[in-house]
Amino acid sequence: MSPETPQTSFKGKGTLAQIKAGLEERLDGLNESSIEQRYKLAMLKNERKSLRAQAYMRDKEIAHLEAENAKDRTEAEKIHSRELEKKKMDIEFLREESEVLHLKVELAKLQSGGGTRLHEFCSSLSAAVDQLRSSM
Repeated sequence: MSPETPQTSFKGKGTLAQIKAGLEERLDGLNESSIEQRYKLAMLKNERKSLRAQAYMRDKEIAHLEAENAKDRTEAEKIHSRELEKKKMDIEFLREESEVLHLKVELAKLQSGGGTRLHEFCSSLSAAVDQLRSSM
């Protein structure tokens, strides 16, 4: 056994203190790094939640707009259908009115031409009017 000198003992304690100080510095650095990493993780989690909420709201808005568009399209189709039906009825009315005018012209011709032809025309006119009434 070798006797320890006070100098050797002091060197060992100094080196041990230096190692301990170095380790504490490294632990402090790791602790700060760990805190920083946790902070970044929390920020990323919040950002992820925010993006998910934005995506959810965007999807809801898209669904709402699609439903609104479908409703508008259905209403436009109904309006178009009614307008088309009205135009068809107007065309049919004009055709019938044209036929009435044609018959009136024929009546006028017959009245100026003689009584027998007038009687024949009145019969055909009566039949035409009956036919028009039955088609309505």
